[in-house]
Amino acid sequence: MKKKILFLFCMLQSILVGAQVWETETMAPMPEARANSAIAGAIVNGTPCIYSFAGIDSTKIWSGISNRSFRYITGFDVWYEIPALPMEIEVIAAGASTVKNKIYIMGGYTVKQNGSEVSSDQNFEFDPVNIEYVEKAKIPRAIDDQVQCVWRDSLIYVISGWSNTTNVNDVQIYNPSNDTWLDGTPVPDNSAYKVFGASGEIIGDTIYYAGGTGILGFNFELVPYLRKGVINPDNPAEIEWILEENDLALGYRMGATTYKDQVLWIGGSLVSYNYDGIAYNGSGGVSATERILTYSPQTGSLIESNNVIPPTMDLRGIGKVSDQEYYIIGGMENDQKVTNRCYLLKDVEMPSSTKTIKKQRLEIQPNIISDYFEIIYPSGINKKGFLTVHDLQGSLILQQEIDRNIQLLTEDWKKGMYLISLEIEGNLWQSNVVKP
Repeated sequence: MKKKILFLFCMLQSILVGAQVWETETMAPMPEARANSAIAGAIVNGTPCIYSFAGIDSTKIWSGISNRSFRYITGFDVWYEIPALPMEIEVIAAGASTVKNKIYIMGGYTVKQNGSEVSSDQNFEFDPVNIEYVEKAKIPRAIDDQVQCVWRDSLIYVISGWSNTTNVNDVQIYNPSNDTWLDGTPVPDNSAYKVFGASGEIIGDTIYYAGGTGILGFNFELVPYLRKGVINPDNPAEIEWILEENDLALGYRMGATTYKDQVLWIGGSLVSYNYDGIAYNGSGGVSATERILTYSPQTGSLIESNNVIPPTMDLRGIGKVSDQEYYIIGGMENDQKVTNRCYLLKDVEMPSSTKTIKKQRLEIQPNIISDYFEIIYPSGINKKGFLTVHDLQGSLILQQEIDRNIQLLTEDWKKGMYLISLEIEGNLWQSNVVKP
């Protein structure tokens, strides 16, 4: 059952970020605590799903790295394990990007028992409908902890990152339509641009990436820069790079996503750290942040909003469903605790003349059904509602108008879980039922 909480005070909270209000809601947890997983979303039979590929478990040691992968079905609020990512090595710090509803999982690195690290050059296409992986053209240079983002639902830009022994300034561009790689204009060969642990997105024809560390040595200090890469739409491999110094851009393994015409960076830490959450600079365990950074290309301003989310770091992607709903999955909490937590970050519109949709629980008797179940019409409502039933794959099973309690016969329904929704003038009641 969903539980709404105010992080820090254990109750529901709305936080103002710029002109927006953000609300958080705890969802069903992952089957296993995972950090440093590649996160991406796709649509299956009309239902948004979020995927977690590979990562590290709660042991935070080399043997805790695995390619186990999971699918979260929104609306149903349920998780399932899917076949493991079939890379030759077990990886963390891979990237995942969605193009034309296929997910591409690239790179990452493994840690051997002796502490040495090996980057991956593998690239897999995942079909979310058939739940199948197909290996694609290898990445020209093995990479991990890279910036990875999508241009015009067509090209995937793999920017900088770490390759086996050092930072690199490569911009490697993958074209899924013909399974080929292009060499993009590299980022300048200096520690301001050449980083690992950064993240970013593309708005229009411009890449924006922030965070990461580019200073080699034992400390791997973070660098305070927002970088912009202006893509030539007539030649997408041609990029003009621009650097802006900004202390707010400091961050490590922040989740990045887009919000309308802005870029969001969510969570992360303010100190670089190894895969176990221990700082490279020898200061011990790293703390996670509770912030969202918002960058507006229109105003050129980077805004920091704190106490927005629970402390979260070690993120490699955000599960975006829409400009109103984002899923933040796994990662590390404070004290470097690997978590199985999944929560929904929702944009709540500021008060206006438009009525906000209110989501409530629909009463159903019983929830575990045999040949029928009864839907209890919301008390005090005297207007008609529109009832829909979807199966776990998102297929529509039934739709009809109702205005009172009704019984539904389920003798012909297959075994499994179903989502029951009742909408009445902008208000939504939902519940799940299971036919064993």
